[in-house]
Amino acid sequence: MRSAASRNPLYLGTLLMAVGCTIAAAQPWLALLVAAVFLLVYQPVMEQEEQHLAKLFPEFAEYAAQVPQLLPKRPLKPLQTPFSWAMYRHNREQKALYGLLMVLAFLVVRMLLS
Repeated sequence: MRSAASRNPLYLGTLLMAVGCTIAAAQPWLALLVAAVFLLVYQPVMEQEEQHLAKLFPEFAEYAAQVPQLLPKRPLKPLQTPFSWAMYRHNREQKALYGLLMVLAFLVVRMLLS
């Protein structure tokens, strides 16, 4: 059985965007804030979601044993299916894009004012 690289690819993407924005901001304190938010907000949410999935799907425990919660443990292979904008909209992931755009706009304004 071919498994996914991460049980939470959307949270992983959010974390990568936050890390990228932290690097772009060049503010060390922001790295601490991102780490704190991820550990205090996202980690408990992932745990809660997984408890819910375990109740809904008896086979979830086997899946969770094979697939890492967040960070892939092997090199990633190319996607077997193409990216779907319809699925992106269906999952309402545009909120992450809006957040990223707000951070980038803030960084541009900050750069222009300094």
